[in-house]
Amino acid sequence: MSARLTRRHSIDVPCTVDLAQTHETLHAHFDVRGIDIQPGDSVLIHEAPSRIGCGEHCLLEHRATVVRAGHLKRRWIRFTSQFELSMRWEVGFSADPLPAAIRRRQP
Repeated sequence: MSARLTRRHSIDVPCTVDLAQTHETLHAHFDVRGIDIQPGDSVLIHEAPSRIGCGEHCLLEHRATVVRAGHLKRRWIRFTSQFELSMRWEVGFSADPLPAAIRRRQP
């Protein structure tokens, strides 16, 4: 029974990779077709470029391997993600709007 809870399996699927490095945008997105990515799943895109030139935007078709998370890992990710999201909402304020080093450089 415990093997069933922690078992992981992989699926090969087609994938579209959208890369851009222009003055308007800097992004790297991927769209895996035929499968929904769930919390804890890992995605490995095969033969994807690691960089593109300045001013370039490319849309590429590749293969991806999705490794499904086991039942226990998926539940753990869902539980701990609640705390991570609330940590990102933390905002700090300072009475001094600019650090002293920046204030000295201004004319």
